[in-house]
Amino acid sequence: KEEMESKSKDKIIPAYIAQEIRKSRIINPSIVPKDVMELSNESPYASIYDLIPGMYVLQFELNDASKETLEFSIAQNDFRIKPNTSNVHFENEQFNLINKGSIVHFNFKLIGIIGIDPVDIYFKTYFLKEKNEIIKGVFSGVDYENRLVNGNVFIEFRKE
Repeated sequence: KEEMESKSKDKIIPAYIAQEIRKSRIINPSIVPKDVMELSNESPYASIYDLIPGMYVLQFELNDASKETLEFSIAQNDFRIKPNTSNVHFENEQFNLINKGSIVHFNFKLIGIIGIDPVDIYFKTYFLKEKNEIIKGVFSGVDYENRLVNGNVFIEFRKE
């Protein structure tokens, strides 16, 4: 009982729980699991989910002459996304792991001074493990003139 109470008061959310409770309703089953991996079917990806928090700088290639930059961070303790680009705010932001945990998918609806909104970003999760300086991914979205855009996005990732 004491162990459960101390863990419930801790501000840090374990990845195997956070991957399910971000922006969703929690339903407590009547059977108490004996192991953390028994919490859900999504728990096997918790080790990958734990790699995601950190600082991101995204460089979008909109066309040959135009580039757009977006900076944000994901907090280690609660996996919240916070914009770091001035005059840009997230109206709706989410991320998830797709394709059996091998791809990170960011989905942002942005407000402020930025040339792209909304935007979907995809990149391989193994880049987070290898500590590469620049991660290459792809994006699709709508630019400020309401045109469909897609292309490469270059991501600089640093653990906080």
